[in-house]
Amino acid sequence: MADDALLRNAGRFAWNQGFAGGFSNFHEADYGKGRVRGVFQLPDVAVSWQDVGRQTLAAHDSGVSHMDNVPAVTRAVNRWCVANGASGGIPTFEQADHGAGVVLGVLKFKPGAVEWRDVPLSVIKAPRIEDVPAMMRGAADYAAAQGFAGAFPTFEQANYGQGVVVGINLIKPGYAVWRDVYQAILDFQSKFSFDPAAGFTGGEIRTVMERWAFAYDRMVECGRLGATVIAKVKSSFAKSIPHDLSAAADANASAPVNGSEIHLNRANFFSLIAREQAQTLLHEMTHLAGFSHPDRRDCPPGSPPTCVADVPFDNGPYYSTVPLQAELCIAGVQSDAACCDTPTGPGPQPEPTPRVIGIDYNPPGSDIDREYVNILHSGSAPVQLTGWTLKDSAGHKYTFPSFTLLPGNRVKVWSGHGTDNTENLFWGREQAVWNNRGGDVATLADSAGAVRHQFAYQS
Repeated sequence: MADDALLRNAGRFAWNQGFAGGFSNFHEADYGKGRVRGVFQLPDVAVSWQDVGRQTLAAHDSGVSHMDNVPAVTRAVNRWCVANGASGGIPTFEQADHGAGVVLGVLKFKPGAVEWRDVPLSVIKAPRIEDVPAMMRGAADYAAAQGFAGAFPTFEQANYGQGVVVGINLIKPGYAVWRDVYQAILDFQSKFSFDPAAGFTGGEIRTVMERWAFAYDRMVECGRLGATVIAKVKSSFAKSIPHDLSAAADANASAPVNGSEIHLNRANFFSLIAREQAQTLLHEMTHLAGFSHPDRRDCPPGSPPTCVADVPFDNGPYYSTVPLQAELCIAGVQSDAACCDTPTGPGPQPEPTPRVIGIDYNPPGSDIDREYVNILHSGSAPVQLTGWTLKDSAGHKYTFPSFTLLPGNRVKVWSGHGTDNTENLFWGREQAVWNNRGGDVATLADSAGAVRHQFAYQS
């Protein structure tokens, strides 16, 4: 991959993860599950984004007209930022023409975010300033040794009589977050596309791309699918996959077996909690990799005991297939539940209500700010939840305030702080509750202490 493409894809990845921008430090490794690259993610407190005309930047370095000339583009951007009152800046390596000429994306460092230094080229250990990977790695290593969070070279050099020095923008602690990212995830930042005619919003695209990254991470880490299956699914992640909104009204998403496109249903998909979105996407990706499943067998109410229905974890012809097994990598549960009678006799009684229908235990970003339990009331009369409790397996307990849940309504119990309303209640904790590793059990009990519902998941 070209140097500018790697930097561009790392920036897109960081943006889709909720950051203002980011870049690769060009370090790479393989810990046994695929190659990873080091990525520095920059929060809003560190940088602000601005589009700047290419002609304007060309006044600072004419090489800016060639996006693959990373040193020239970086010099032009950094010089422009300093000339306009910033302490420095880096390019996003994105460019566009909105009708008034080509513009380039620029990330300007905010006051206090960086410290500029001249560093001997011999310390950076790059053979020459034009060697972009060596410069990026050397700058990152120097920053770490000096106690900084990250670094981006300015690609300026000089010799004041004691050898060549190069300019480095050193990012201060708290202004960058480092992360190892699978190369495959960085690759599909530019291979996955969204049909402009479908009218995807920027927020929707960001959500889908963040969930794709999470799904890929979980697939390779969970070990459930086996090396051969994972290799086939990885090959589908390498495809150029367009997304549209043409999935059927009764589906969250769909994809053709051995195909190369993903169809979403806006109303259904974006109403799912984050974990279920990733589960849906990974299921569809296995279809693109060639794996299918039969229609699920359900028995209508009142069917005879001889009726055979598919039920989760039955290792049967539906739930044992790769697409349904892949879902377990995400949620520890599968997306469909048996509805009716089983071969052993009467099926399950009507679902308890209210009941926990999902826990977003490992959301994007901060767990304490974003994790929640989703509770649904499917009964026909209001339920007074005052004094009810919600516990995890470790015994952390939330007690419901004066609150009435109406028929057909849902309420989210967030772990962090906020203002209660008819759809959201806040535990007020300073630390996350629900386990990201190993799973957990949510227990919902009424005001008398009777357990009304339990929801278990495996992570």
